[in-house]
Amino acid sequence: MSAVLDFAAARGGQRVVALGVLGLRALRHVAVGRPPAGPPIGGLEMRAISAVERAGWHASTGIYGFLKLPPGARRVLVVDPAARFQAAAFEVVVPDRAAVRAALESGIAAPDMAPRPLLRDIALHEAPTATIPAGMTAVFGQVRDAAGRPVALARLALNTLVEGTMRRHLTWSAADGSYALRLPGERPDAIGGDPPWRVNRPLTVHAPRAPLAAALAADFLGALPAERDALDPDDPAGPFARRGFALRSAEGQTRTGNAGADPTLPLLGGRAARWDIELA
Repeated sequence: MSAVLDFAAARGGQRVVALGVLGLRALRHVAVGRPPAGPPIGGLEMRAISAVERAGWHASTGIYGFLKLPPGARRVLVVDPAARFQAAAFEVVVPDRAAVRAALESGIAAPDMAPRPLLRDIALHEAPTATIPAGMTAVFGQVRDAAGRPVALARLALNTLVEGTMRRHLTWSAADGSYALRLPGERPDAIGGDPPWRVNRPLTVHAPRAPLAAALAADFLGALPAERDALDPDDPAGPFARRGFALRSAEGQTRTGNAGADPTLPLLGGRAARWDIELA
């Protein structure tokens, strides 16, 4: 290995730029149409499917870097062993940087670095198993079908206060149907009024169609749709379908909407409440 490669290998962030082909920075989902929020998430496993290499974590930049992936389209699976964030899959196109690497290995100190490595941010959703901080407004529960079976990867979109503005916050149910919506923007002072600061927000639910549901049941991680946040859930040819639903409280109270409408989701400012989602 040349002195240039030794230098780059010892310096995490520079190593990705000098030698790498792919760098991903994992951040937290905030709302649809909003950039994800830092700080970068460490402790993740990033697996490029059908490749031996696992990404290296560079704490100074927050980037997970791949150095040796062959060029071309590649599925990347992101898993959190600590269960703080939900697993997700992404599709990338790895650039061909063989000429750059060869030039560096030959001892050329400042070669043409084009093409540059692919660097991108990815948004992850907090897992239902993650701790809900005390004093945060939140709703949690389980998504179930009409037969009472848990529904994996249900898409839950809530119109809610984010950074002082009404936006659409998105999350997904886990393999066991559990979900959690953490809503730091729905503070008691933002909701207003008197204690217990109650407000109802519109919730939209989409569930996997039969082919995707069967694939998830057989291999949840393998069947995760790539870039699922970007999919149009109302695409008639897509893997999801809009579903009507009722809500059931921890006390067994059922909440339904008016004829032809779904119920709104009750929030209690500064408190976590359980509402199970029962699909029609």
